[in-house]
Amino acid sequence: MIKLALLSFLILSVFLLKSSYSAVSVDMTAKEVDKIKGTVRVRDLVVNDSGRIGGGNLCIKNGIFYLPDDTFVLNSPIGKWGIDLKITVLPGRKVKATTVMPKTNDKEKIKGSIESFLMRNLKPSPFKYESPFCGERRKKDDIGVNIQYLKVESIDDLLSLREVYEKLIKENVQN
Repeated sequence: MIKLALLSFLILSVFLLKSSYSAVSVDMTAKEVDKIKGTVRVRDLVVNDSGRIGGGNLCIKNGIFYLPDDTFVLNSPIGKWGIDLKITVLPGRKVKATTVMPKTNDKEKIKGSIESFLMRNLKPSPFKYESPFCGERRKKDDIGVNIQYLKVESIDDLLSLREVYEKLIKENVQN
């Protein structure tokens, strides 16, 4: 009887120990998931590589636009709303950008997209990491890598945001 009780106790103990330690372990990192998904960030591009990014990813430092290197490179089709930027990586941690207009003929949507492009890059956000100022943004990205910034040398070969705005309106709304 004692042997049966002891055996029962041991079996129950092993079961309880095993069940108390049974759990799904987190044995993957966010960086591994990015790789599995085929996620490409600006930091993965090399000189002369190009990619399309969302138009609201820029930030300001000393009155100049910069691009955080944790920005995702888009592989989705161009939408009917919002301006994207096609960037080309240049030597010296710089990029040049070209605006990619939404696929629509609706001049009001285009005008709204232009205004949204300006506001997303200039207007403060309620989220600290979305500040228009590079220095107020988070220091590490979602996978724990330090964020670095690439200087935006030009947008549509222009050096002034006002000139970019006037060009976009003239070519896409007033014509």
